[in-house]
This record gives sequence, structure tokens and C-alpha cells, in this order.
Amino acid sequence: MEQATRITNWIMLGILIFCFAYQAYYFMLICWKKWEPWKRLQKALGKDTEDVYKIATSNDVGDCQELYGKDQLVEKSCKRGSLKKLEVAKQEGSADLKNDIVVSHQDISGETMHRLAILVAARNEESVIGQLLESIHLQDYPADFIDTYIVADNCDDDTAEVARENGAIVYERFNKIQVGKGYALKYLLDQMKEEGKDRDYDGYFIFDADNLLEKDYVKEMDRTFRQGYRIITSYRNTKNFGSNWLTSGYGLWFLHEAQWLNKARMLQGTSCAVSGTGFFFSREILEKMGGWHYFLLTEDIEFTISQILQGEIIGYCERAVFYDEQPENFVASWHQRARWVKGYQQVFSKYGQRIWNGITRERRFACFDMTMSIWPAFVLMIASVFINIGLVAVGLATDRDLSFVWYNVGMNLLKTYVAMMGLGVYTLLSEWKMIHASTTKKLMSIVTFPVFMYTFAPIAVVALSRKVEWKPIKHSCTVRMSQLRSQVKS
Repeated sequence: MEQATRITNWIMLGILIFCFAYQAYYFMLICWKKWEPWKRLQKALGKDTEDVYKIATSNDVGDCQELYGKDQLVEKSCKRGSLKKLEVAKQEGSADLKNDIVVSHQDISGETMHRLAILVAARNEESVIGQLLESIHLQDYPADFIDTYIVADNCDDDTAEVARENGAIVYERFNKIQVGKGYALKYLLDQMKEEGKDRDYDGYFIFDADNLLEKDYVKEMDRTFRQGYRIITSYRNTKNFGSNWLTSGYGLWFLHEAQWLNKARMLQGTSCAVSGTGFFFSREILEKMGGWHYFLLTEDIEFTISQILQGEIIGYCERAVFYDEQPENFVASWHQRARWVKGYQQVFSKYGQRIWNGITRERRFACFDMTMSIWPAFVLMIASVFINIGLVAVGLATDRDLSFVWYNVGMNLLKTYVAMMGLGVYTLLSEWKMIHASTTKKLMSIVTFPVFMYTFAPIAVVALSRKVEWKPIKHSCTVRMSQLRSQVKS
């Protein structure tokens, strides 16, 4: 019995190390990439790193004049926030400087503006959809170039009326057979195509009704679009982070997914992953798809996998920040995460062979990456549950002393808890200023984050063994963007 337990411990430890080593790879990649451009700039200009970093991230004309003089070309380049253009204007820069400094915050004035459509599938969202539309109206992007379309899907409240009052173009859909966000989006895009509106736009945003957008969201996403990305995901924050352990657990995971997974993928040049809401695709992508045809329980993951298999590289814009509401009730959270787990299973049942071919035959890292990002955590937790239950059952059946088994069960849980706490710690510290909650609630989230992750185990076991259907989640956090900015971010 003791030998079997020891073998089990080594297996669990191996799985744990493998999973978190993969996370550590991304962690180190970001840390290394973060300072590499500034070090090369320091070498090229012979300045201290602190001064160079200040200049490289500043749009201040005075700073640039101090370094380079008052040449008009220099001043023009400084106003555009581009050290690369500044150095080209001087025509004295090194090759390192010209090749390695990333142009950010470029001015888009004088360029042809993109016409953009925002698409929202909403079901009984009268309490929150007005706040979303308000944040869209406040965008730092020409209002004439943004239109918002709402599909009020099987609503029995005033969602459609509230949306119309706030300037949205609204379609109402009633279909109790084809239920879910994927079907609602297909209906909306089909209606737009029938009316000839699909050719009016260069790209489309997908949001949920409970979302809120920072005022520069559309502008920043458009900049990434101009870099050549045809599908883009963004920085997913949480508007009710401090409500309880569930919301903070969701919040930390989505921040980790944005800044420690998608940002690393962007730096590495591989494809990022779309996460539910807050993403963009171009008209060319829509035409290539022939409409929206993603109807699995996790239509976002299906969309991501499908596009990666077709060779598309999904971009990430960390400066485009939006917020969504997380479930505060455990029952609602259970239903949502059960849908996720079942959706992952559906995706791999449908695309598994093609993903495997992408990994083994085509040697495509993105296919391997998507597999690693979805399954290992669930495999680890489910394996831990079944192995430990099995050992206890064997001990009871053979009348063995279970003290050694119980000790090792506790140690396995503790190791996993510490590892998950570590993931929460570095995510919290790196994104501290972005989280809208008090210091106490932020620190408490580190303690409760592993508990949130642990609850995936029973959810996954149940979801994989029974039928799961899409169920709406009630949203009640009615905070506005102005109120969210005024909340504590200590």
C-alpha cells in the first residue's frame, strides 16, 4: 500500500511540475522580453536605462527635445510617440534601435478611418446593457464610425427597449430550440447580410451585455488591427472583483490569461486565444468563414481553434481594457464552468484529430499551446481526485492502516495549493494597479484563488459524465464606467 502511494505521489508531482513548468516558460519569456528593447536602446543611445525607459514610453515633446534638440522633424516624431520615427528623422540611429523598438501609441489622424460594428447577444439584460452602451458612446473614436447592434435573444424583459433608447440597432430573436450565444450571433450577422449592412464595416467586435469599455478601447484595438492582425483579443478585467472569493478567483484567472499567456504568445509571435468576449475580427475573416458557424458550448474556444487550424495568428492588445461581471453565486458559477468543461470536451471531440496532426505532422506550436492551456489543469485535478479516492478505497477494502494514505492525500493537496497560490501571487502583483478592489480584498484573493481552482475538480467530473446545456446567467452589477474608475485601486 505504501509503495503504491509513493508511486502515485511521484506521478502527481510529475504532472504538477510539467503543468507549472509550462506556465513558468511564459513567465520567464515575458520577464526577458520586457527589458530587452530598452537595453538595446540604452546601448544605442548611451543613456541610463531609467531615462531611456521614460523617453521610450513618453509622448512628451520636451523630453525628446532635451535629448535630440529642437529640430522640427524630431518634434513631429515625438508628438507621434515614436522613437523609431524620431531616430529615422535624425538619420543617425543604430540598426538595433531601428529594428527592435516597438512603435506604440501612434497617432491615427490623417489616415482612413475604419468603420466598425459592435455586436452584442443579450438575453434579459435590461439592468446592465445601458451601462455598456454608455461606455461605447464615450469612446475616444469618431462616433460616426461605430455602430452597435444588439440581438435581444429570447428576452421577456425590456432589453430591446433599453438598447433602442440608448441608440443601438436592435433585432429580436425568439428560438427555444437553437439556444446559445453562437446561434444568436449567427442570426444577427445573417440579418445584417440580408440587409446589405455587412459590407459597411471593416471589422466586428463581440461583447456581452454586462461588459464595460475603457474610453480608448476601440482606438487601441484599431491600432492593433492596423498592424495586420485580422483577429484580436484584449485585456479582460473584472468589474466586481472584490465581491467574494468566486469573483476574485475568476478575475485573477482572466488577468493571468491576458497578461501571462496571451501577452507571452504575442511576444513569441504565436497565436493568442479568444476568451469569451472582448474580441475583434475583420470583414475578411467573416467572409472567409461564410458567416458565423460556431455553436458548441464554448463557441469562443471553437472559433479560436478553427482559426488557428486555418493558419490565422490571433493578436492581443493589452492596452484595450474592458470589464465583465463574474458570477457571485456558486450555483451560477457551477453551471457556467460545467459548460466550459463540456465545451472543451466538445471542441476536442470535433477538432482533436486536426489538432493532433497540427502538433505532430505540421509541428505547429499554436496547436500544442492551445491543448496545454485547456486540458492539463483539469487532468491534474481529476487524476488527483480519482487516485486518492482509489487509494482510500483499496485501504478500506484490505483493512490497511490509512494514516499514511491520508497523510499523502493531504500533502498532494497542499503541493497543488501552494503552486496555485504562486500563480495567483505573481498575477496579483503584476496587475495590482489594474484591479478595482481594496488592498485587503486583493490580498485575500491569493488565499482563496486555489480554493476556486479546486472547485473545478468536482465540476469537471460531473460535467464530463452528464449532459450539460447552456443556461443564462443573471447579471446585477450595475456599476458605470465612471463609478468603476472612482473605486479603490490602492
